[in-house]
Amino acid sequence: MTFYQFTTLFVQSSFVAFIILLLFKVRKKLGLSVLYASLGLFQFVQIFLSNSIDSNYPTNHLISQGSSIFVTVTLFALLIIYIKEDAKETKKVIYALFLVNLLITLLLQVFNWKIEDPLIDNAIANSAKPFKNSPYISTVSNIAILLDSLILIILFEFIAKKTRFLFLQIFITMIIVVSFDTIFYATLSFWKSDKLIPVITKGLQSKGILATYFSVLFYMYLRFLDTTDRDLVFFKIKDVFQPLSYKQKFETTAIDKKKVEEKYRLLTENSNDIICLQNVDSSFKYISPSIKKILGYDSKEFLGKKIFNYVHSDDIQKLRETIGKKLFITDYDNNAYTFRVKHKFGHYIWLEFITSAVYENNKISYFVTSARDITQRVLAKNKIESSLKLLEQKETSLNEASKLAIGNI
Repeated sequence: MTFYQFTTLFVQSSFVAFIILLLFKVRKKLGLSVLYASLGLFQFVQIFLSNSIDSNYPTNHLISQGSSIFVTVTLFALLIIYIKEDAKETKKVIYALFLVNLLITLLLQVFNWKIEDPLIDNAIANSAKPFKNSPYISTVSNIAILLDSLILIILFEFIAKKTRFLFLQIFITMIIVVSFDTIFYATLSFWKSDKLIPVITKGLQSKGILATYFSVLFYMYLRFLDTTDRDLVFFKIKDVFQPLSYKQKFETTAIDKKKVEEKYRLLTENSNDIICLQNVDSSFKYISPSIKKILGYDSKEFLGKKIFNYVHSDDIQKLRETIGKKLFITDYDNNAYTFRVKHKFGHYIWLEFITSAVYENNKISYFVTSARDITQRVLAKNKIESSLKLLEQKETSLNEASKLAIGNI
């Protein structure tokens, strides 16, 4: 590759990469449709350049501008969409590119029928040469871009699990994919030609350079210019950029959820309080194992049942009034309520309840309730009250006795 060829390739690729990154940067305002339209346009430009310029180059100048620049930048665009958006969005782009390439091929074949008309002037026919395209080559190109896209996603997911460094994830993925694209396309397109080896060699050279250059550009963009999902792109507190694709985000979220569930499980299983979840109709959907220690029941014995089945008959009316007044539903209500609940062995335990509602879409989804055993506290309070009442009675009796004694005197 001469210095002039290298400089030309650098300027052209920089311009195309700038367009892609700019359109991706403004996606929040313009949406991704403009970027998708540009990628579709690139497919047409690629075919145009391949048919007009690249096909006329001599053997020592087999650097295809259409293939080297536009195929490589298209794959990078797919990768950045996969990293920053999700797999669903990427799948739509892949299908769209495949259909666009297919439509371009069909349209060119249809209009080529007119160009091949014997009545058409040779000058006009020659001027239309850039629009002539081989159906076989186009089919190979379409299959190649589809395979490239699938390999891109699978390979990136694999490499992302092996290294946390974003640049290596992008660079290794792209080097392998563009190498596959070059070998696959060149082998099927030029397998009868003596240009096969030079085409593969030049293709690997030019696409390798572009893959390296684009890896740096896209890494710098993702690392410093795209600040969305900032909480997802840094690994702990280290200065390491961690991209999370849709699948990776899902896996990370699932792991985090599992850790949170494990923490809550430890809390509920080792808590001295009863922690339960109740449906809107007050039936239990979950109750912590601590109920065994406090009330003697296994957790599963309470599932699907209502609290009314266990509350003391003298407290049921109070409980109904409390629920009827919707005291549990108000966010500002943190009052505790005490009721007697039947132990499995038949006696009653005084429990103190604190209940709050959990909302989904502005509607109550379920209740979270915690209850603790306050039997000793209630008994102590009752004992104190009984003692005070007894003292009052004694004091009253003494006063009455004193009055009788004075009267007799």
